[in-house]
Amino acid sequence: MPDSRKRDWFATEGDASDSEPHNSDDQNDVRPQRQSVVKKVKQIANVKKSKRRETVDNNEEKEESRVITAAKGSNKRTRKVDSILVSTRKDESDEENDDDSEQEQSEEETDDEEGLDRDGNAKGILRQLSTTELEDNRAKIEKSGVVYLSRIPPYMKPEKVRQILSRFGELDRVFLAPEDPKSYARRVRFGGNKKRNFVEGWVEFKDKKKAKLAASTLNGNIIGGRKGSYYYDDILNIKYLPKFKWHHLTEQIAYENQVRQAKLRAEISQATKENKAFIRNVERAKMIAHIQEKKQKKQAKTEHAVKSESKPVPSAGEIEMRRNFKQRNVVMQKDTEETMERVLKNIFA
Repeated sequence: MPDSRKRDWFATEGDASDSEPHNSDDQNDVRPQRQSVVKKVKQIANVKKSKRRETVDNNEEKEESRVITAAKGSNKRTRKVDSILVSTRKDESDEENDDDSEQEQSEEETDDEEGLDRDGNAKGILRQLSTTELEDNRAKIEKSGVVYLSRIPPYMKPEKVRQILSRFGELDRVFLAPEDPKSYARRVRFGGNKKRNFVEGWVEFKDKKKAKLAASTLNGNIIGGRKGSYYYDDILNIKYLPKFKWHHLTEQIAYENQVRQAKLRAEISQATKENKAFIRNVERAKMIAHIQEKKQKKQAKTEHAVKSESKPVPSAGEIEMRRNFKQRNVVMQKDTEETMERVLKNIFA
């Protein structure tokens, strides 16, 4: 038995040794097949990625071409309009101005092609101020001065104010506050002057010193000029406003306008609320009156039905009133002396 077992063991070992090389050959055959499959999968993935990139690039190119065509179309339209305007101007202008108009047209066309305006800035984009420009602007604002006119002579226009004050220095801006439109309408309705009247005003000088000089010389004095002029005897009330600039005035005016609009909105909302409440009360009163009428009609119907069913009720004169009252017997009072005698007899008997 042990010999047979050994033989079997050796036989199985030999079979295993014979079968080993066959398995190794099979494994060597499978590996290249797997590698080829992996390569194919990678190639397919790379092809898909390349196709996606191509589609994205094509879409971007299409969008760019659309934008370019739209810009070209808008430029063509502006060129057509400009050419029409220039042709009409050429017909109306003289022969001497023909050359100038052609030069302007050529400049405008070049600017339109480049997308620039007359100043050389891009259209639709605000130009940013440089530091030097900002400093110059701040210096001008600091150097400027504002004068206040508490009273404007009747029917004086801003041009006349500018003419009077420009003798002292260069002016920048003038603002005169108009009168109340209600007072103007009232004056015109009753046959008054139809000219516009101004109440107060502000004038900006480019130099503070000139503003102070104008305020000191003209305050409380007659305007003067020719004796036949309309404003010869009018007196000016002028005051220089220290540390007051023009943007303070614009901010104040904007704030007053906002306050006025807010008041108007509040008044309008209050009026609408009152109207709605009045209409609601009127409708409620109508509803209550209608309900009362219905109740009265129902009561009248019920009373009529009761009267028809019941017997006739006698009148007030036909009814006999019978009243019975309980009465007590009348007690006769005796004399006091008799009562005293009777009481004493009973006591001392």
